[in-house]
Amino acid sequence: LIRFKQTMHRLHAKKTIVFATSALREAEDRKSFVQLIKKRTGIDVQIISGAEEARLIALGIMSYETLPKGLVALIDIGGGSTEISICKGTKILASHSFSLGAARLQQIFLKKTPPSKKALRTLRTYIAKELQRGLPKLGNPKTTNLVGSGGTIRSLVKVLSEDTPKKAHDSNSLHKIVNQMSKMSRDEILKIKTVEPKRADLIVAGGVLLDEIMKALHAKNLISTEYSLRDGILAEELQLFQERKNSHIAFHLKDIESMVLRLGVNAKRLQRTKKASETVFDRLQKTHRLKKEWRAYLIAAALFKDTGEPIGFSDHHEHSYYIAKNADIPSILPWESEFIANLCRFHEKTNLDRQDVPF
Repeated sequence: LIRFKQTMHRLHAKKTIVFATSALREAEDRKSFVQLIKKRTGIDVQIISGAEEARLIALGIMSYETLPKGLVALIDIGGGSTEISICKGTKILASHSFSLGAARLQQIFLKKTPPSKKALRTLRTYIAKELQRGLPKLGNPKTTNLVGSGGTIRSLVKVLSEDTPKKAHDSNSLHKIVNQMSKMSRDEILKIKTVEPKRADLIVAGGVLLDEIMKALHAKNLISTEYSLRDGILAEELQLFQERKNSHIAFHLKDIESMVLRLGVNAKRLQRTKKASETVFDRLQKTHRLKKEWRAYLIAAALFKDTGEPIGFSDHHEHSYYIAKNADIPSILPWESEFIANLCRFHEKTNLDRQDVPF
């Protein structure tokens, strides 16, 4: 990150976006690590949820790839997690992140190369159970076509394309090649021209995972794509720029509104509060002299303001603070989360002490 910072300085970069995924999501010391990065480099790291990672991967693929017609499953196999999105046309119908990554599975189940038959059976059983638990969140879809991203899937498709170069490969061919590689030593896998050395240790675990995903989704065809998470991040930033919006908060107000309604806030009351906040900001702009970009933060806080009432009416602002701070708002920075939460916390207090808001 320090080297990236030096590169950005040389290129006179005006904006930096850093996303962290599975490894930091699960690290117990993630907060102190993010603080260390900020202190040493000045860079804000956004730790995104599995659901947000799945959404951005799907956005990246759908923005730049020509997809088959009908229901399509978009799959990205990473080191620690796998994201699956079910799409139709240009619409994401459902997304879910599974704690199934090639590196994770290899380290837990495949202790040696080639792995034993028992280890492979245990691995397949575990993956099948995890998929069975998570697929209802995707609506238990049945898809013909699976579009895969990430290094593991691209490596597997290169192996499949070595003898028969084509855009789509059938599930039977994948199953056959995975079974063949499962019996190979590391040196034998490295003799396959299309396998990169850094993928040799993970390709069997990733192949078994992909094989089980295709089976669970009833997918017949596998297509690989070069597009993935970074392309989704870039697509969203480009959309923000084109729509002249200054923050991701402004871009995701509808998502926040849907989230709040699911928490049980009255829809009519929510709209009145939202409208009042917009009016207050707009009509008093000459007085408060805030730039227009701050308007979205006030609206976001107005949406979260009453979410704590179902928990306890007397201290509902404290509960609203907690909900707003811990809400999974896409692409939000820690200070933005804290800021919106504090607006909820102190919205009924007339005189605010500087110590109450520590930023």
